[in-house]
Amino acid sequence: MKKFLQYFPLLVLLTALLQTVLFADVAPSNVSMDQRIVITKNDMVKDGQLVIQYQVRANNIPQAAVSKTLGSATIDILYNNTKLQYSTAGSWAFTPGQGYARAVTNNGTFVRIGVTGGSVNGNEDDGTIGYDMPTDYVKWVQITFLIKDPTGTTNLTIDPATNAIGLFQDHSNSLLNGIILDVQNLNIEDATDIPLPITLTNFTANQSGNTIKLNWETATEVDNYGFQIERKSPSSDVWENLGIVKGHGNSNTGSSYSYEDKKLVLSGKYSYRLKQLDNNGDFKYSQTVEVAFTSRNENFALEQNYPNPFNPATKISYCLPKESHVKLTVFNSLGEVVKELVNGIQVPGVCEVSFSASEMPSGIYFYQIEADPLDGSKSFSEVKRMLFIK
Repeated sequence: MKKFLQYFPLLVLLTALLQTVLFADVAPSNVSMDQRIVITKNDMVKDGQLVIQYQVRANNIPQAAVSKTLGSATIDILYNNTKLQYSTAGSWAFTPGQGYARAVTNNGTFVRIGVTGGSVNGNEDDGTIGYDMPTDYVKWVQITFLIKDPTGTTNLTIDPATNAIGLFQDHSNSLLNGIILDVQNLNIEDATDIPLPITLTNFTANQSGNTIKLNWETATEVDNYGFQIERKSPSSDVWENLGIVKGHGNSNTGSSYSYEDKKLVLSGKYSYRLKQLDNNGDFKYSQTVEVAFTSRNENFALEQNYPNPFNPATKISYCLPKESHVKLTVFNSLGEVVKELVNGIQVPGVCEVSFSASEMPSGIYFYQIEADPLDGSKSFSEVKRMLFIK
């Protein structure tokens, strides 16, 4: 017994050295796994789509006889079901026959992705399990959500308790010691920030009178259909589509563009962005520009028609600082109603209505606006005169 105790420290040392030799190549400390979620599409409008991809890659895997393959992975992607509604999952990068069993489940508040190694080609005896992991990111699955509320649609989070990845060693079913990961800070990237397929060199917004003027320039353009102008007003967090400015398709020379936002009523901060559209339907967003706007239209107003005199058509503009029930009526010189142009509820803004007198005799006509705010505040009424000459 004394001799055993005498040699026990030496036995411990030899055992440790043997373990080092046996397992040095099994679990290299520099082998690691990366995973990320990439937002590839975000329409940012109600009933639009938010599309994400869950991707993975291996780092520092030695190119030796002992290969490293994916063993298993589980991740829960949490989402706000008042903002998003799970739609579909598909487009797996690893197809059947490459050694994976996988599933996507949804419980209304999170989407769970599960992947486990399986035998290639369904042959349990061929000794090949899993699939060699690449050094570039590979998409496991693409998940589509429907947007119920455009605010906060990218607030996806990961449950760290279920986020784990493991590697197999040499196409076996033994997980490598020390390679199983529990990643708590998975990277979420927004692919909608990828540079536009054009070179946008300048984008500005400035107030001029009661208008905000947008100006932007491109150095080059590739397959550019045009720019959709989007605005976020002081009273809303939703991006509003204002219209489209046509692009130049393909161009190696500089181009200048402009747009005037004229129908503004409320003072405050306005945000603008460009949604650049390709001819094939793809799109990317520009950066956002902001401007502090001081409105001159914060009171009810009825503008003089233009042109005046007119033949046979003219336009009548008016300003509504509040949501109101509006009537816009045209009278002849005898006070008889000849046309009711508007009769209904309208939201705040600068409105424009066309009037044609093609079937009426020449002469003086009058138009009257009556606006009753829905909040019960003071009503507005005004009359102006116009001249029709055939």
